[in-house]
Amino acid sequence: MARKLGRLLGSVWMLGLGVGALIIAWASRVYFASDELAPFVIEKLPLPHEDLWLAALRVHVVAASFAIAASTASASIGRTIERRPRP
Repeated sequence: MARKLGRLLGSVWMLGLGVGALIIAWASRVYFASDELAPFVIEKLPLPHEDLWLAALRVHVVAASFAIAASTASASIGRTIERRPRP
């Protein structure tokens, strides 16, 4: 019983992490909209090299979204491998 509950909670946790990664990626789309600037960016203005700074910010957002999704997938795969019976 306790093992089933642990697996259920682990699965819910992984699902929550995956949904969280999707929400973060969806909320970050404002950094790629050409017609508006995110409030975070507006707070930083004026910038000496604004185009370079915005490009670096976009790379950071894409890399962070990938890292969150990859770490969630990696943790899920790791849990699956741990549960496999050993020969």
